[in-house]
This record gives sequence, structure tokens and C-alpha cells, in this order.
Amino acid sequence: MIDFFNALYLFIVDVYIELANAPSPFYAVVILFMNGLWIPVLFVFIQAGLTIWKDYRQGVHHDKTRRFILLAIDVPRDNEQSPKAVENIFTHLHGICRAATILTRSGLREKQLIISAWI
Repeated sequence: MIDFFNALYLFIVDVYIELANAPSPFYAVVILFMNGLWIPVLFVFIQAGLTIWKDYRQGVHHDKTRRFILLAIDVPRDNEQSPKAVENIFTHLHGICRAATILTRSGLREKQLIISAWI
């Protein structure tokens, strides 16, 4: 077990000495890649590729199964409520998507419900 740690220590010291003697940052990067930095970079590229592929496949599935729903609210002409009461109904419906979340506090866009009244 001590031999393993001794070999690891010598490897790290050798790489450090090579980096210290590198004439430019480009050669330092080449030295790091030659001594094993390509392994974590490979894992990062594989993970990014899998994430991109998953997002693409989910988008294809979503586009095939997406359906739109239209909500129509018709207020009868002989309504006993005042126009202000109907306006309050639409105001409350519009407040559905105005929940205070982290996204709204950070300034990011949120989905909005579009309501229009035909009076």
C-alpha cells in the first residue's frame, strides 16, 4: 500500500516539475492532457452529449403529443352582476399564474394566462 502512495506522489511531483518547466500555457495543457486530464474531460463530454440527446428526444416526444386547450368563459347578457364583478372574475383568473416563485423573484419569464373579455 505504501508503494502505491509513493508512486502516486512521485507521479504528481514529476507532473508538477514538467508544468514548472513548460515554456508556454499551451504546453502546460498538453502536459496535463498527456498525464490523464483527458479522462475527466471525456466524462464531461459524455455527460453533455447524453443531456443533449435526452433533451432532443423529449422535445420530439413533446411535439408529437402536444395538445392545446382553449378555455372559453361566456358571460350571459342577462347577468345580474355588475361589470366590475365580472372584471374581478377575470382578475382572479389572471392571478393563477402569478404565484411568487424563485423564478419570478429572479426576473425570469413565466408562463402567462391570456384572458380577454368580449363585452
